[in-house]
Order: sequence, then C-alpha cells, then structure tokens
Amino acid sequence: MQFLRENGLVDTLKTLNQESGVTMNSLQDPAPLIDSIRQGKWDSVLGILSTIVLPPTALFDLHELLIVELVVQGDMDTARLVFRGSVCQTLRNQNERRYLKLENFISQASLGGSLGVESYFGVAAEERRGRVAQKVMQELRIAPNGRLLTLLGQAIQMQIQGDIVPADSVYDIFHGIVPEGSISAETVDVPITKCFKRRTLAAGAHVESAAFSANGAWLAVGLADGFIEILNPITGQRRLDLTYQQNESSMMVMEHAVIALSFNHDGSVLAVGTHGGEAAVWRTDTGSCISRFNLLHKDGVSVIKLARDGQTLLTAGYDGAIRLTGLKSGRIVKEFSSQHDSFVTDVAFNRDETLLYSCGADGKLNIFDMRRSSCIDTVLPFSTDRLSHGAIQKLIPCSATDNLIVCSRSGRALVVGPDGKTRQEFISKHNDVVTAAASPHQRYLYLVHEKGFISCIDTGSAIVTEIECTGENIGCVSHPLYNQLVSFSVDGSLRLWKPL
Repeated sequence: MQFLRENGLVDTLKTLNQESGVTMNSLQDPAPLIDSIRQGKWDSVLGILSTIVLPPTALFDLHELLIVELVVQGDMDTARLVFRGSVCQTLRNQNERRYLKLENFISQASLGGSLGVESYFGVAAEERRGRVAQKVMQELRIAPNGRLLTLLGQAIQMQIQGDIVPADSVYDIFHGIVPEGSISAETVDVPITKCFKRRTLAAGAHVESAAFSANGAWLAVGLADGFIEILNPITGQRRLDLTYQQNESSMMVMEHAVIALSFNHDGSVLAVGTHGGEAAVWRTDTGSCISRFNLLHKDGVSVIKLARDGQTLLTAGYDGAIRLTGLKSGRIVKEFSSQHDSFVTDVAFNRDETLLYSCGADGKLNIFDMRRSSCIDTVLPFSTDRLSHGAIQKLIPCSATDNLIVCSRSGRALVVGPDGKTRQEFISKHNDVVTAAASPHQRYLYLVHEKGFISCIDTGSAIVTEIECTGENIGCVSHPLYNQLVSFSVDGSLRLWKPL
C-alpha cells in the first residue's frame, strides 16, 4: 500500500483497501499534518486525511473541532456539509449525546448566537488543537519511504548469505531464478573438482534419482522410500518455502522407490516413475498430484519424460517397452515396438522431437520416427566391448547439433550422428559406469563410476581427469545453466560439486 501511495496509484490503493479490508495509517513525515492541526489549516488536514485511515475516536475529535471552528468563523455551509458526512453519522450511532451537543451548537449559531471554541470545549482553541494533534500523533505509524524495495533487497541479501542465490549474479525476482547467461563466472564451462556441500540422509534412506528443471531453479530427488523432495540447488537442503514440504504428511510420495524423474519445460510440473511400475505427475509449487498411472510397466519405470506439448508422458521400463501416454485420458497414445532384448536404460529426443532415441542394457541404440512410432535404425555402437560391459547407460543430446553422446558401462563415450554413425570417441580409465552428465555447453563430460570415481573428460582435448568420491555411486545430474554437479550414493550421501 505504501508503494502504491508513493507512486501515485491512488485508485489501485483505494481498491486494495476496499477489497482487502486492510487500511494504512502510516506517514513518512507526520509533521505537516500535526502542524496543520495546531494552526487550524483544515483544508490541508482534510487533504492528508484522505490518504490515511485513523480510528473513529481520533476522527471524532478532529471533525468535532473542525466543525466548531467553521461555525465560529461563520462558514455555516461547510460546517453543515462536514456534519452530514459519514464520520458524524458514525458518532451519532456511538455517542448520541455528543452528536446532539454538536448539532445544538450549529443550530444556535444559525439563530445568530455569539459562540466561541472556548464556550464549547471549555478551553481555548489553541489548547484544544494541541490535544487533538497529540491524540492523532499517537495513532500514526511512521515508516520511511521505499519499504517494499528495501525489504526485497534485504531478502535477496539474506538468500545470498545463505547460499540460496549465487553471489555476483543477476537474479530474476519474479521467476525466482538466475537467468541463463547472467552468471559471469559460469558462462564458460569449467570442470568441477570440489565437493562444496554434502548432505547425508537418515539411516537406511538414499537418493535413487534426481533431476534439475530447465531453468535451474528446482532440484528434485526421488528416494528409495518413495518420497520426492524439492531441494535448494545451492545448499542441497529441502526447500521449506514450499509449504507442503514443511511436514512429511503433506509431501509428495509414491508407494515404491522413485527411480525416474523429469520436469516439464518451465519446471512447474514433475513426472515421477517408480520401481513398482507406477507413474505420477505433480505440481511443484503446491505438491498436488495431477495424474497417476498405476501400472505403466510391469517391472518398473526406468525412464520418464514429459513431452514438449505438455499433453503426453513418455515412459520406458524394465520390461523393454516404450510408451507415450496421454496425461488427461490415461490412455496409451503410441507404443514403440520394442527392439531391446533387455531393459531400457535411457531415452532422448532430438531437438525438434521428430526422432526418439532409446538405449538399453543389451547395448542397442534404437532410432524411432516419432510420427510413425516405427524404428528406422538399430545400431550396436559398442559391439566390440564384452557383453557385460556393452550396456549403454546414458544418452545426452548435443545442444548445438543433432548429434548424441552415447555413454556405455565400459567407460567409453561416443558422439553419434542422427544416422547412427560415430563421429568422436572418448575413453575413461575405469569401467562400471552407472550414468553420465555434461557441463552446460558440453565442453566437459562426466562419467560416474560405481566404485567411487567420476571421470571428467575434456571433449576438446580428450584429456581425462579423475575425481575421487567415497561410497558406491548411484547417479548424478548436472545443472543446466552453470558448472555444478550433484551426485548421490548408496550410503545416503548427496554431494554438490563445483569448480575450485
């Protein structure tokens, strides 16, 4: 309300007062009002009173003094106009005796009686003005200008100090995000080397899956006990500004371990897949469930993605099937004929979603035509690897081209074109890769090994650097906008990594 008044938005302020029932009785400087009362400048007093709200007792005293002085000055028309106003009508209902005294004073003056302020109040006009001014002063609240912007600035400063917002960056208050390209230190890909935050979950609990929203504002994790948490991407702690996360009874939860997560394009919706084959779609701001599917895949949902149109859900499972399901109808819209001899480990779209790629533990990379839902090619990019290590664990679409980074359990990674042909190859020193991630501009590729290593591969020079982390790794995800990696392991640890 102060902001509206300071910026001259009078009509908006009045509407807000009426609709909310909340009034404002604060002034930056009460001196002009108090001085005007003491000097009897009633036109100025009425002008200031129109911008604030005082309690009835103070208004009664003010209007009573105003009417008496107008009568004494001989301005009967104005006195009668003020007397017929809403304040005096309220006085009539609450204190009829006082109202009748004032009415009688006006009537006597109309008949030519010689009356004064002192004859009505029993004290001189200056003394009565002083008493009224003091009473009004007690009811006023003094507030400096610009409190809204000051409080917003203080809130952002507290978020920076608490590592909720990255320092030295532009911050979009409206969307609650750091806009892409606004972080000067992170616009260039830099390899992560340091674990700057570590969170350990309660005994017996661990993260099974994780996902960043496209704008980087949300980090979702799926737990082995079925709970889904939205975390602060900077601290790794549960976001308690989301009301539903303040109590476990109101949190997002599934019946089985959550092993697949995916946000829609703006982060407002989160899709969840479980080891029991069920899937659900949740609103991230309220924690309410939009859609739930009980058995999309009989052996568990290994991959889940929301299509760009926001109307369909793509899932793949341990049964080797890949399906496109309507969110509203719950019906299967398309089913991609399975070419896998084992479970599906990942799926990915090309940039315009005309092609769908799938990979599996059988080492196959399938390329589907989205419109026809038919397989147009199947390749075995790691056919020379031993069968146990030929499994493809992760697909990473290249942001600047239609190429695809294909990562195998053997520790090899290939850049594959839309025709299925290999363009480039990278090899790490270890096998047992469980998943992979890339830096924002894909200069660095991170292969996460089960036995406590992360291989950082410079895709420009092919140099491999090893990062050691304790525990048996389950997976990792990378921040879409700046250099940050989140890894999680069987021991319940959640680690946040960044450059030195």
